[in-house]
Amino acid sequence: MPQKKDFDAIYEGQNLVPNGDIEILDNGQPVRWNGQGKCAVGSPGFQSDYALTMEVSGQGNLAKWETQISSIKPHTKYAISF
Repeated sequence: MPQKKDFDAIYEGQNLVPNGDIEILDNGQPVRWNGQGKCAVGSPGFQSDYALTMEVSGQGNLAKWETQISSIKPHTKYAISF
């Protein structure tokens, strides 16, 4: 029988990504997120009203969304899901 892995310090609780569900907008832009390139906010989202979108049409065309996560702790395991 396979052994269950023991994850000794997984954070469970609130989302560590600020405005991770993209529900808070200011002038049509997601609060605490920065987009570069052809980035926009689309509607509807997968599990919320909004989603981050980007268009990449070829090599050398950079498009990305960024946010700052400030509440992670060193030597702690986290589970990331999309």
